[in-house]
Amino acid sequence: MVNFYKTHSAKAIFYTVLFVSFSILLSSCKDEKTEIVPYPFHEIVSFILPDIDGEPLQAALSEEIIWLYWPAGKPLPEYINPEIKISEKASIQPASGEKVPLENGLKYTVTSEDKQSTTYTLKVVLNQPTPEVSSFRQEVKLNGGDYFAITGKYFLPNHTQLYFLNTDNETVEIPLSTEHTKVDHIESLPFDQALLAPGTYQAKLLTGLHTLSIGAVRVYFLPEIHSFDPASGAAGTEITLTGAHFTNQKEDIQVTFGETAAEVLSAQTTKLTVKVPDGAVSGKLSITLNGQTVYSPESFTVVSGEEAQ
Repeated sequence: MVNFYKTHSAKAIFYTVLFVSFSILLSSCKDEKTEIVPYPFHEIVSFILPDIDGEPLQAALSEEIIWLYWPAGKPLPEYINPEIKISEKASIQPASGEKVPLENGLKYTVTSEDKQSTTYTLKVVLNQPTPEVSSFRQEVKLNGGDYFAITGKYFLPNHTQLYFLNTDNETVEIPLSTEHTKVDHIESLPFDQALLAPGTYQAKLLTGLHTLSIGAVRVYFLPEIHSFDPASGAAGTEITLTGAHFTNQKEDIQVTFGETAAEVLSAQTTKLTVKVPDGAVSGKLSITLNGQTVYSPESFTVVSGEEAQ
């Protein structure tokens, strides 16, 4: 009987040790086969940025669109650096906090740990009333420091561009004065003679997300009288005026001595030849071209026929 129990006990111990050893071996095999699966998530969780006053502004997320509703009456910044929360172990480009231009269609791409990705598109919605134009300058001189201006309301000064389109639909951006551009007034910098050629242009204004067709604007050079020769003479004397921005068409230009118009004998863009008219009086000469009148810097002296001889 004693041998039976001894034999049975030894077998029990043997099988127990065998079972434990097998369990450890099986557990070891399972550990060797366990794989760490990369995270498959690639979503934007939140998109927050400060408005112009520093108040937090949270965008709405819908499918793959980032809807940014900008507060009414607050100008849009040129750049933003939003704080973006994304799925765990994912990455985003441009990165959270990175400075980027604020513009419709800006793309953000979120990539998961397992390299799947989703691209989001920024859509800016302005809680801005539709801008209105009440008046604008229809003529602008290319010399003399002249400028173009628009009056109205609901403009966004920091997010406004002005363009002139010629008859071939070629576009020229007109630089704006930051000092004089406000919510109710748009003003360009003084025109540079190299900016545009004389002609008629269509003005177009982009303010916020609105595009406004303003109307036709005539751009021209104001004539300039630099000198004339001789400085005095009687009626019938031929006078040569030199200057700039005249015309080759003598019938389009008028030269006046006092209130009396002179006969224009020949015309070039920098030189005019005229005849002193009967009834002329001493004083500054004037030139009228395209409805604009300019005066000579010096006075012409009218003398009698006897004095001229």
